[in-house]
Amino acid sequence: MVGKFAKCIDLVAAIFLMFLFPAVSIHIKIRDRLFEACVLRVREYGEIMQKQGYLSIDAAEYLFGEGEATNQGEGKRLSEFVEINLWKEVSGVKNLIDLAQAKEKSCDYMGGEVYPLSRGEGLFFQIKMPADGFEKAYYYFCGKAPEREYFCYFHVRDGLLERLGTEGDLPP
Repeated sequence: MVGKFAKCIDLVAAIFLMFLFPAVSIHIKIRDRLFEACVLRVREYGEIMQKQGYLSIDAAEYLFGEGEATNQGEGKRLSEFVEINLWKEVSGVKNLIDLAQAKEKSCDYMGGEVYPLSRGEGLFFQIKMPADGFEKAYYYFCGKAPEREYFCYFHVRDGLLERLGTEGDLPP
């Protein structure tokens, strides 16, 4: 009786392990690809901000995960996958930009609410994806869970503040 029970437990454990390790490796690969996709998306926003000289409030809501902006295809915010920090660098001094600050210093430009930037300012993005519980459990036996982190820097080419200043419509 005990032998049959032990065989049954061994069989269940073998089946469980047979599916567990491939599932975990697939999960980790999917999260790696998701991180890469989020990095590409943030780089696209950074390049747009670099060229246009401003950060639209809609884009800020999408990047920082607040407000109503979502990814139209999946219905999720970018911040549900990764943690994004944005610093504005002026004369070597970095200041963290968050949604509240962007809304507070925003102005109306071409029918949209935007956070204006000056020419020559630097935008420094930090993107992190912490390991989830599934990865931590898997790497508990194998070593340290991977820390996914990416930094990118953009130099603002054509600032909105200079364009508004030449038009005489400098925001408050």
